[in-house]
Amino acid sequence: MFKYASIGLLLATVLVKAQDDKNEIGKLASNMASMEIAPQQERGNEVALINQLLPLIKEKEAKEDPIACFQLASIYYERAPQAYAEEIVRLYIIAAEAKHIDSCYILGMAFYSEQLGLKKTDARLVKYLTVAANAGHSAAPSYLGLTYLHGVGVEKDVKAAIEWLDKAVEHNHVVGLCTYGVLLRAGEGIEPDYPRAKEYFERAVAKKYAYALTQLGVMHQFGEGCEKNIHEAVHLYYQAIATGGHQDKQDQAFLNLGMLYLEGTEIEQNIDKAERYLITSADWGNRDAQRIIGMCLVEGQILKKRTYTGLTYLARAAAQGDEVASSLLGVEKNSLTLLARSGNKEAQRVLGICLMDDTIFEKDKEFGLGYIRMVAEQDDELAKLMLEEIQNLS
Repeated sequence: MFKYASIGLLLATVLVKAQDDKNEIGKLASNMASMEIAPQQERGNEVALINQLLPLIKEKEAKEDPIACFQLASIYYERAPQAYAEEIVRLYIIAAEAKHIDSCYILGMAFYSEQLGLKKTDARLVKYLTVAANAGHSAAPSYLGLTYLHGVGVEKDVKAAIEWLDKAVEHNHVVGLCTYGVLLRAGEGIEPDYPRAKEYFERAVAKKYAYALTQLGVMHQFGEGCEKNIHEAVHLYYQAIATGGHQDKQDQAFLNLGMLYLEGTEIEQNIDKAERYLITSADWGNRDAQRIIGMCLVEGQILKKRTYTGLTYLARAAAQGDEVASSLLGVEKNSLTLLARSGNKEAQRVLGICLMDDTIFEKDKEFGLGYIRMVAEQDDELAKLMLEEIQNLS
């Protein structure tokens, strides 16, 4: 995910660039700065000020001034990113081609995260991020490392990925620190180095990065680069969850806690917590949690048997490529089809998911979506959640 410049930053850059009107704009900015604005009033006042400056920005944008193009693109994004998507991209490209660093980074990240109608397979992803990184942008090296590591928009090259991650570490950027830390733990394309991995995670933790807390918890749970300490691991997982909240969801921390409470071999068993944490992780998209909670609910030995809820989670795991979940669902295919046709809404929900993904059953997307909509109309919460996920993906 990438962030666009705030309106406050836009005002600052307008003031720097707008030499022709500096007295009037300076007066506006001075008045703005001297106001005591209540939180609910602040955005309205900022927007009013931007509206006064907009004609000047558009005048400069017409001359392809890179900063004005950057400003106008950012304003459009603040107002209606979907409606203005093509224009936003056009303006950022003008600025990026003029080597405007923030525009290069924003465009690179738009390609990386496939926002504004852009695709991560586009070679401009690497082009713009490279310009930003070479100009000293602190975040760009981290994402260049990821592009080379996973072959996104460029041929996979672990050596190049590590070179960029080295630069990310120099900038002390949390994404680069954690990406490098994971590589050092796994020994992928590089010699395993637990102490160094732990150091990088700790540096990211110092910047309150939730994912780093989860990774440190894993190292303490399994004694990687430190003595095994389950209680410290549990403490770190809870910290990760609290730090991440709903913005930076730590599904892995919930999964690991859920498994510890489910097994009860290293901490006191707590089935209620185990079920709650595994379901949270599964609902946040963790494939392993979806498979585990699905199997537990279908089998009904440890947790209360809820066959169709369990099958729903297995279907979601299978849709993410989990082979075990796919195999278990294959056994149920015929009975699911018969029950769905007879009007069983639980079977309709599960079959709907399965038909939408050809890694589970032979694909029939429209038929599957029809089943899910049918169940959602019956006020089924899981079906509603899935419809929301489908809409977000599309």
